[in-house]
Amino acid sequence: MPAVDVLIVGGGPAGSSLGYMLQKSGLDCCIVDKAEFPRKKLCAGLLTQKTFNIIDEIFGDTTFPRELTTKNISLFLGTQRLSRVQADSEFYLVDRADFDFFFVKKYLAADGLLYENTKVKDVQLSAGCATLSSGERVNYKVLVGADGANSRVRKHVDEKYRPNALCLEFESPSPVVEEEIQVYFSAARSGYGWCFPKKNRCTVGVIEDIGVDKDIKTSFSTFFQSIGKTIGAENTAAALVPFGEYVKIPCRDNVLLVGDAAGFADSLTGEGVYFAFLSAKLASEAILGFILSKDDLAKSYLSKVKSIQEKIADGRRFKSLFFNKFTKTFLLNLINGKTNVVKYYYENMISHYNMTYFDFVKNYYKARQERKKGR
Repeated sequence: MPAVDVLIVGGGPAGSSLGYMLQKSGLDCCIVDKAEFPRKKLCAGLLTQKTFNIIDEIFGDTTFPRELTTKNISLFLGTQRLSRVQADSEFYLVDRADFDFFFVKKYLAADGLLYENTKVKDVQLSAGCATLSSGERVNYKVLVGADGANSRVRKHVDEKYRPNALCLEFESPSPVVEEEIQVYFSAARSGYGWCFPKKNRCTVGVIEDIGVDKDIKTSFSTFFQSIGKTIGAENTAAALVPFGEYVKIPCRDNVLLVGDAAGFADSLTGEGVYFAFLSAKLASEAILGFILSKDDLAKSYLSKVKSIQEKIADGRRFKSLFFNKFTKTFLLNLINGKTNVVKYYYENMISHYNMTYFDFVKNYYKARQERKKGR
């Protein structure tokens, strides 16, 4: 019966990076994952500059496998191209199977313990003991749910929370792929669609709030056929994802949640990988304080992730007020051809989170006035 300081359920970016940081800090960790790495993961595979930066901060290594990088972005309303810009910052396109495996190997190199093809069958919270599907038992001091949007660990923290959006995705093989990020706003009523370049293929998908479109699969197929993509049912994947709804209290006693398990994803883009790494970093700080200094784990972790929750709530308010079905087309038409606005948005909101959504308009106007003075 192994005894560890921290038992982490899920070996994606949140779980593997958390395990890596804790191992490097002298704690003993065990990661349990239901799959065997490398494994497929439904994800558009687009990393922003802020994600690149936090990977560098955690690992001091940004040689993670990537399909390609680009600075080119196009926004569409239907098949009409509203804007095409070249951003200042890079966007990194990855295959999640290779990307995730890279960080699992980092964890293993730090002498972390990994159980693959294994599930946590039962947890005795009072005893700090988990029984695995293999029958083996693991004793722990802290239990971490890094097991995605459909987290089973989450029931020990919040029984009511459910992911609020559906993501559909497929890969379209092509000998020639245009190396630009394409975003289609009319692909979904409350979300958006995308076509992201990879090696000899592109990843095509859509994210939509649950209940908004009763026949989202048909809408998905019809729309992307209109832009020249043919969807085969056999290679289309679907998954529930968080989209601006998060767990209010992501820690109870000695159980905490990170990444998608805590609902940490951007309200407008659905970006979750950045928050996976960030919440893992904050969780490592809280766990170290708990084990080494007897700090209150729940109180410490909640105070640290407030900044994440505030960013998500800010985006959700912006989306509900200015980007709903009544104003969406109107606002998008306002930026038609306005490359400076799009570039400013991508650099300051998508690439770096330099400001809140509600400060964006004010700050852009100020920057525009300064540009005019400089002419």
